[in-house]
Amino acid sequence: DDFKKKVRAQLEDQWQGTVANPGARMETIFRTNIQSAYTAGRIREARMPDTLATRPFWCFDALLDMRTTDICRIFNRTVLPADSGWFATHTPPLHFNCRSTIRTLTQAQATAMGLTGRAPVQQPDEGFGSIEDVVSEREPALVDVDAGLREIYEGKALARRRQKS
Repeated sequence: DDFKKKVRAQLEDQWQGTVANPGARMETIFRTNIQSAYTAGRIREARMPDTLATRPFWCFDALLDMRTTDICRIFNRTVLPADSGWFATHTPPLHFNCRSTIRTLTQAQATAMGLTGRAPVQQPDEGFGSIEDVVSEREPALVDVDAGLREIYEGKALARRRQKS
């Protein structure tokens, strides 16, 4: 509710009537940013030396239900070493409203889950999946809502992500 109060007028002004359901769009923005912040915390913790020493494998973990996207369903239970390059481009969120996450695993857990060293070749939605975008040293977008959302809806954030790739 605080998020909506802070940004509603600004966003609706920028959308200028082009959004059929502003409430739903605002909910998508909020959920996607919250998931990014949640994942950033998990990845920072997963990269800590003590964590890597005891839990050197990561698992892509999708919430499976009728709302799960095909891409997250394909990636679900992908288990690879934490330093696998695959996670550099396949870190949640992978699309708007993504509910997937990364879990750390011990060697025994990874083996029990069927560690194969192979990863799906599918790509996340454009503008998503970069581990460095998720864990950058800048403050999360919600801290500076005005600038962060202005960039998102002026296309700057997506353009910046495209330039990196």
